[in-house]
Amino acid sequence: MSPDEEMLYGYIQDAAREGIWTRTLKMKSNLHNTTMSKCLKTLENKRFIKAIQSVKVIDSHIPSV
Repeated sequence: MSPDEEMLYGYIQDAAREGIWTRTLKMKSNLHNTTMSKCLKTLENKRFIKAIQSVKVIDSHIPSV
């Protein structure tokens, strides 16, 4: 594992079950977007991490008739 991957993995482990946004990882690590993306992809391929898409819950309002 490269030093950049180790650093990102450490931040992800610190977040534990809560998870961490890629924007937060970018701010903490000060890595370039392409470098960070490559590191995250490598960690995913090695099955160290799992990427989860954000699910935005839209409050469905049903008007009463």
